[in-house]
Amino acid sequence: MSDLNSSLHDDAIFISRLSPEILGHIFAIYCQSQKLLITKHAPQLIITQISSLWRAITQQTPDVWTTLSVTLTNIDDTDALREWLTRAKSLPLDITVRQRDQTFHPNNLACLTSFTLSCRSLDLSLPWDSWMQPPSKRALNFLI
Repeated sequence: MSDLNSSLHDDAIFISRLSPEILGHIFAIYCQSQKLLITKHAPQLIITQISSLWRAITQQTPDVWTTLSVTLTNIDDTDALREWLTRAKSLPLDITVRQRDQTFHPNNLACLTSFTLSCRSLDLSLPWDSWMQPPSKRALNFLI
């Protein structure tokens, strides 16, 4: 057990010597490699819970926030979506959108479409039955 504690202590000392820029780059590489939905388990949010230093570095590193996977629901999540995407600043975004229910809160789609000019990639996955009906005029207006 003392070997494990010693090893953890050595790792902590090594990590504490890394500059905020290096840590931010490491965090960005890790977060961009994960395709988890925006939930409490998203790597960006987990990293912010490690320490106040890691939270500050994560929140100030735009590369960490360039990848977003979201499931559209009837819950208005625009504040969280806008905060997430705004943290990416002017960097290109990779956005994945899933739709679980037939209907979803229109503010969520409006928020996402306001960032489409910043998209490097946009992956839309919708239920099969949503393809059977043409989109409403209101939904099309969001895409313009």
